[in-house]
Amino acid sequence: MPVQLPTESDLDPTIPPLTDAPVSSVALTTALTQIWQRAQVLNPGLPDVMLLLSNGSSNGRLSYYGSFEPGRWTGAAGTLPELVIAGEGLRRGALPVLGTVLHEAAHALAFARNVGETSRNGTYHNGKFKSLAEEVGLLVGRDEHTGWSVTRPDPQLQVHYASEIAQLNPLLQVKRVVPHCTVIQATRSTVPMRRRPPRPQLKCQCDPPRWITLGSAAALDGICCAVCCYEFK
Repeated sequence: MPVQLPTESDLDPTIPPLTDAPVSSVALTTALTQIWQRAQVLNPGLPDVMLLLSNGSSNGRLSYYGSFEPGRWTGAAGTLPELVIAGEGLRRGALPVLGTVLHEAAHALAFARNVGETSRNGTYHNGKFKSLAEEVGLLVGRDEHTGWSVTRPDPQLQVHYASEIAQLNPLLQVKRVVPHCTVIQATRSTVPMRRRPPRPQLKCQCDPPRWITLGSAAALDGICCAVCCYEFK
């Protein structure tokens, strides 16, 4: 069924409308790199990284907004960690993208300090990650399956990263879509419906989550939230 997708201004009023001016990957990676460099100034010990824009989805399903992997690059000076920012997450606006960079910065600090901040193959975020995330300026919430993985930037970070946000905002004219994934808008609610229908109820990763009810067959397809870009599960 055709759906009406939100405009960029629906997601973040600070994002300018689309124009015909091209946005290059060089400009985007430069802006994201400057955010990381600013984070290094504010958080001594944060390592250098090789920053890449990449695909955050596979098989039509959104997998992640960002990732940090130690030792992925090597050269004469030694090894360098890799920071990947998923193009699909750019639609959320500059402040949420800043939150993604800082979420990965918390992982990078854990690596630099030899702190075990995750388990279960990196999916469960423990209390050590929570402390590191708060150190870099994130507000942290807990998920029953992935631990202290739910992060969002403290609004006060806009002061510390004002110039970097200002540089990134005009570049968010572009967005990477999740192929073969229907993107919809759903009603925001803090709890699922009380009366359980015979059809499955699915939620996204908004805070608070948005809930939808689908037929069993439709629930097998990739259905993504237009706001947080994560799949309803």
